[in-house]
Amino acid sequence: MNVKNVLADSIPNLDSISDFYPSDFTEFIEPDTLASNSGIFGHWFFTDAIPAWVSYGVSLSVAIAILLIVVAGIYLMTSPELTDMKEKAINTIKWSIVGLIIIMLSYTIVEVLNNIAFSTGTNPSVGIDVESNSHLDNLVKGNLTQELIPELIQTILKLMGTIALLLFIYAGGIMALRDGDDEKVTKAKNIIIYVVIGAVVSLIAYLVVEAVIQFDFN
Repeated sequence: MNVKNVLADSIPNLDSISDFYPSDFTEFIEPDTLASNSGIFGHWFFTDAIPAWVSYGVSLSVAIAILLIVVAGIYLMTSPELTDMKEKAINTIKWSIVGLIIIMLSYTIVEVLNNIAFSTGTNPSVGIDVESNSHLDNLVKGNLTQELIPELIQTILKLMGTIALLLFIYAGGIMALRDGDDEKVTKAKNIIIYVVIGAVVSLIAYLVVEAVIQFDFN
């Protein structure tokens, strides 16, 4: 027996390699498709994964900013006599609004960069048709911002409305039972003033978040 011939017969013919690795064999990746698969992954990472993370980050940041504004409004309503707390509440509202503005500007920058880098058409690196990214088209939309945040804010506003009503009743009681005490009258008036201020701030916060959610950045 010729060992050389036996070994030669055991080596498959390269022309029939498809018999061993058919084209639909999922565990075999043809060498000429590696670059295309890499391009598809890169396109997915930049047009789907990153925008999705940005979307969740924006939604979470908006929720936190609005929650801080609402909480600061509660401080203004319930603690009118505490000067330090009132100043902290005002600063919280101010910086939360600044944060919302920064978030909107950041969104605009990301959207512009996405439109420059990826547009509807054919991606030559992967040879497939690609569409504009749906995550960035609706960056601040979705279940989190369309459902969770509005419901959370509405619940807080209802709670604040109940607190405001109780404070109005309390202030009215103080004025009715003042017994000629001017100090009590002043206290009741301050409570009413700060309750009104807190209610106005909370309403503005609600309108801001509604505007952010409904705003069409495209």
